[in-house]
Amino acid sequence: MTKFAILIFLFAAGVISASAQERYLKPVDEGPDDASFVAFRARALRAVEQKDAAFIKSIVDKDIRVDFGGGFGIKDFLKHWSGLSPKSEFWPQFEFTLKNGGEYAKMKNRGPKQFWAPYIYASFPEDLDGTVYSAVTGENVRLRAKPNASSAVIGQLSYNIVKTFFDESNPDPQWIEIETLAGKRGWVSAQYVRSPIGYRACFEKIGGKWTLTIFVAGD
Repeated sequence: MTKFAILIFLFAAGVISASAQERYLKPVDEGPDDASFVAFRARALRAVEQKDAAFIKSIVDKDIRVDFGGGFGIKDFLKHWSGLSPKSEFWPQFEFTLKNGGEYAKMKNRGPKQFWAPYIYASFPEDLDGTVYSAVTGENVRLRAKPNASSAVIGQLSYNIVKTFFDESNPDPQWIEIETLAGKRGWVSAQYVRSPIGYRACFEKIGGKWTLTIFVAGD
């Protein structure tokens, strides 16, 4: 093998090695940087626990963005979430958003102060496609050979960024097939996998009051 060929081989090996490195998205929460937001979030979490629709309505902006298909305003918000009935899917989605950190927008003092949550959306690497990759949201999450709790454990994941495979033939939607960036493939419980384009919220401090201005999913 010539020196040139050796250099090409070593370069290629280095590229392959670099591309096979795991990447992680550990929880980030800038919320405590503002005492008023800490109090607001605690109150919102109590509202979720109590299914307090009146409080939620009180914090929803009149022009809240509901979806990417033109849904705006409180009327569309309530229609989308079944009027905030106790059985509405809003409650678990909003609870996850509130409990999983986030970041203040870097707005250079323009406009109202914003907080984006959860951290999976706010901190996800910009170079990875959010429609393809997701984040594992726990420590020592079991990676299994098959989509069931009795299947062999083939690894453990902690906050890994993973590629997700959604197969309509999957018999149990509580399990998601994933592959880490280093090539470990298997199944994990769906409760520990979150897409960066899942439901996320923007809270804006308008007139001294924290307000929910966006609550959407998708891209």
